[in-house]
Amino acid sequence: MAVIQKNPGIEKTVKSLSNLLKNLAKGVGEKITLEEEISLLQDYVDTQSVRFMELLKIENHIDKQFYSYKIIKFTLQPLVENAIFHGIEPTGECGTITLTAYEEGDYLLITVKDNGVGMSEEELKVLRESAVNPHLRGMAGIGVSNVDSRLKLTYGDECGLSYESVQRSFTRVTVRIKKEV
Repeated sequence: MAVIQKNPGIEKTVKSLSNLLKNLAKGVGEKITLEEEISLLQDYVDTQSVRFMELLKIENHIDKQFYSYKIIKFTLQPLVENAIFHGIEPTGECGTITLTAYEEGDYLLITVKDNGVGMSEEELKVLRESAVNPHLRGMAGIGVSNVDSRLKLTYGDECGLSYESVQRSFTRVTVRIKKEV
């Protein structure tokens, strides 16, 4: 109907949502290339752009040389989702989420940084403690803690998520995984 009515916005959103649902139905444990993960992330962002219109900008600064590395499917989406809902949306202003990647020895590090409300030292401390002690988190932050748990189970305890934040400035989550092609 969107094609017939010449509404490309609805057409794009429905296609993105369909792609996300198909991939989610296949499971979240498999490894895909970083390029495929970024494509899934773009599908998620496309569905959110309907809601946020011009209030959200995603900047992908990940060099294409990293695109062939493998990553667990749906690693980045929960991080971007948190950046939107806990970082940018509370500001009530246009926000930017920036993706970067770099190598550190045998590891690939991928960062998701937002220019939103940031977190206080106390909030950051609670987040870090809940990553170590799952019983502290309750239902809050379950998506991100799931990502951290999946990364540690797959790549080892030296891998996972780390956090940096400055209140009223930014939050950056870094994904650390072993390089694998």
